[in-house]
Amino acid sequence: MEYLFQTERCGIRPFHERDLEPFMAYRNDLDWMRYQGFKGRTREEYARVLLSPSEVEKGAQLALTDREDRLMGDLYVREEGLREGWLRFVHGG
Repeated sequence: MEYLFQTERCGIRPFHERDLEPFMAYRNDLDWMRYQGFKGRTREEYARVLLSPSEVEKGAQLALTDREDRLMGDLYVREEGLREGWLRFVHGG
């Protein structure tokens, strides 16, 4: 597994094709995701963004998985400046 970070209970890794359906299940719930910008897209639009190589400097959407490698949510990370950055977490339900 290509985890970027792993604990006893979860891991953070790039998205895989198998993550698209569960990702869409929570991201396309427009009422629940009302404060998020990346929502309500087609499978093809999500695939283009999530399955493409990304760089933290430009912003990267990463998968948060449980120990069985099932998608639990996602993280968005972006580096800003020399020592600054930010992290946003969305739980998939």
